[in-house]
Amino acid sequence: MDLVYDVVVVGGGVAGVAAAIAASRIGARVLLLEKDMSFGGVLTSALVNPMMTFHSPARQVIGGIGQEIIDRLVSVQGSYGHIDDPIGFVKSITPFDPEKMKSSLIEMLVEEGVDFLFNSLVASVSREGDSISTITTESTGEKNRVNAQVFIDSTGGGNLSIRAGAYY
Repeated sequence: MDLVYDVVVVGGGVAGVAAAIAASRIGARVLLLEKDMSFGGVLTSALVNPMMTFHSPARQVIGGIGQEIIDRLVSVQGSYGHIDDPIGFVKSITPFDPEKMKSSLIEMLVEEGVDFLFNSLVASVSREGDSISTITTESTGEKNRVNAQVFIDSTGGGNLSIRAGAYY
């Protein structure tokens, strides 16, 4: 099937979800591709918990969509929010419920009108000059050609960039 979007984000960790939401908020038609069956990356699939840290020693330095995710988790009793690190390794820690994180990220994406596909791997990349023009994705029994103006690699290992020929 051929799919056409303004922006395609590959990788559904917290950074990929934030990129997809941000692109949608400025009016782009967005597709988010995730290789696993849930969003949140290592925070949810590898149970990296708590998050460290949203604060420098002097003030909060991470806000925006990242803070919106925490606010959503607090509202569904999926996090206590930012708390002082009891051992002093960092300024604050943010414990969270991984399952509530997964469902909250889906809710936020749906609210923002972001389309997404789980269990979707980038099989090949077509370029025009130095830019990606089309990717082919594979999922269980399904292939898609995806065209977009902008592709964002939010994979943990730069998988889209590597397939596109980026030096590493």
